[in-house]
Amino acid sequence: MTQNIEERAKINTFRSVSAMIAIGIINIITLPLISKLGGSDKRGYLLVAVLYGAIFAACHIFCFAKTKKAVTIPEKKKIPIKLQIQTVLQNKPYLLALLGQFLFGVTLYGRNADALYYFKYVEGSESLFTTYSMAIIIPSIIGAGLFPIIFRWFGNKGRSASILALGTGVCMLSLYLFSPVETPVPFYICSGLTRFFFTGFNTAIYAIIPDCVEYGEWKTGVRNDGFQYAFISLGNKINMAIGTSVFAAVPGTAGFEANMQQKPCCVRK
Repeated sequence: MTQNIEERAKINTFRSVSAMIAIGIINIITLPLISKLGGSDKRGYLLVAVLYGAIFAACHIFCFAKTKKAVTIPEKKKIPIKLQIQTVLQNKPYLLALLGQFLFGVTLYGRNADALYYFKYVEGSESLFTTYSMAIIIPSIIGAGLFPIIFRWFGNKGRSASILALGTGVCMLSLYLFSPVETPVPFYICSGLTRFFFTGFNTAIYAIIPDCVEYGEWKTGVRNDGFQYAFISLGNKINMAIGTSVFAAVPGTAGFEANMQQKPCCVRK
């Protein structure tokens, strides 16, 4: 959409802020929707998943239909997949971003998958998930919105992303020291700080990809932005599958059974 790196940072910031608002709203309304549409958890989760899937599909189709490329690229012959893979393997910044996106996704989706489990079985009330979602929505929006300022401070998107990732890790580890039931204030403060750094890092990752495309074209003479974005998206789907499946497997091996009194090893704080 633009060749200017600062404008790219701003565009990705708008995207991330909008996403954080939507995610916050979805997290808050999901449990009430499950109760209202279902009658049972099994039916409620299924109907909500179908509803969200239909809305998400419509939004993706709309975005695809209405997005126009502003950068004029000379028409070229179709680039073979083999050549595109070879050029990507020479693009070290892109490979680092891909690795970061993979690790980020495994952590994000795995952690999100266990949120309801944690509040329901470890802390004793799944309604705490709604409170948690309300506590993190504002920090999420602020973290995403401040990325352009952080980028200007450090003058480097990679360095900015590294600092934001470090902040995310420190705050996330701090959550192990607190409980939403026994120590709610520090728990929700650390949760808010985690999301603040996390959404800033998420914005940075996607802001880096267009720069990687430009670098790859400069280094190899081949511009394959569609391939690089598609590969990042594929990596995101793979780490989503790995993160959520690992979470599903670990409690299962410890003897977890839904909606029953859990063994101590499944709910240890």
